[in-house]
Amino acid sequence: MERLLLQYTTEHATDGIIAVNDCDLGPFDLTLKDHSAPYRQLSHFGSIRLPERPKLLRRSRMQAAVLRYGTPVYWNCLPDRYSRRIARRSNAIYYDHCLAWYQPAGYHRTNKYFSFAIACSYASARMLALNWGFENHIFVCANPVLRERPALAKSKPAPINRCLKIGVVGRLTDVKGVALALSAISIANRRGIPCELHVAGTGPNQAYLKRHAFELGIASRVTWLGHIEQVDDFYDQVDCIVHATLHEPSGLVLREACAAACPVISTRIDGIPEWFGNSPAAQLIAPTIQSEDYARYYTSGRPDMPPVCYDPDLDCVRMPAAPDPETIADCIEKWTTDAEAYELASRSAIELSRSEGHSVESFNARLSKILDRADKSGPQNRF
Repeated sequence: MERLLLQYTTEHATDGIIAVNDCDLGPFDLTLKDHSAPYRQLSHFGSIRLPERPKLLRRSRMQAAVLRYGTPVYWNCLPDRYSRRIARRSNAIYYDHCLAWYQPAGYHRTNKYFSFAIACSYASARMLALNWGFENHIFVCANPVLRERPALAKSKPAPINRCLKIGVVGRLTDVKGVALALSAISIANRRGIPCELHVAGTGPNQAYLKRHAFELGIASRVTWLGHIEQVDDFYDQVDCIVHATLHEPSGLVLREACAAACPVISTRIDGIPEWFGNSPAAQLIAPTIQSEDYARYYTSGRPDMPPVCYDPDLDCVRMPAAPDPETIADCIEKWTTDAEAYELASRSAIELSRSEGHSVESFNARLSKILDRADKSGPQNRF
């Protein structure tokens, strides 16, 4: 999500800025500076930190930014106490990337705060309507393929008669379902299917996941790579990606995998089916393990999961659920025994990533058009 924000703002530096309130940006602060992204910290005037009271001091900073740069866009966040009045009095826009799955303070007032909303997927748009009760206009602006591979022209060779290299990419948290991938590797190996798992990413569950791999007896078949800079090299070294997540509004990782000819095994939940449609590039699994059982058998005991998820088949909000490791193992087995199916999946992944409208340039043009339309069609600033 942060990469998407940075690539857009750096491409449109003259159109606006990133404005942040008094919060610890952590590594994102360095990333902003590395990308030379234009941003302002509203809690400070230069190097001077503004007091929290009176609120007018910080509110005036936000008001000045709106008067200078135009319509404020709240990127996956809601107005705080300093900007609520400004959101109501300007033609403010909310841009959702996952927050609609939760119900943060003030979510029930979004119809008053925002004239428009932008959703990163159809699933995001439906969650805005179903979970928040947002009734104003919603534009869908699907995420692009951030890492295009123009030089890649052919599919990967089928992993027949050799060890299948499976990749997992993402933050190591309960919601990403990495423990399910580990269990699937264990099941596949018991069936006599040679495979290994390569995990790219770090997170709070890393120690638990390593222990889980040891308990399953597959520690020697799992490589923990930690944070990696050369993601393209990682995709080149694996045969497919397992993304057994319980929650995925849009899925930038899935787009990157397809651009590298990596077919995907994932969950049929939230915005994932939108990207793949009926493409053979993925095997999507309906989630059948309920959240209580998932928390009991596949987490460290304090599961970090969204309260709800979106069911794309029933168009409704439901409790989170997880894919069965046995079914994941079935998908793995299919691609190790059917060379034609695997090569079709790999070839389809490339075609999907290159299909019209999925480039960064198309995304930027689409988002700019939406912002321009929203800016012109709504009420003017009333300060």
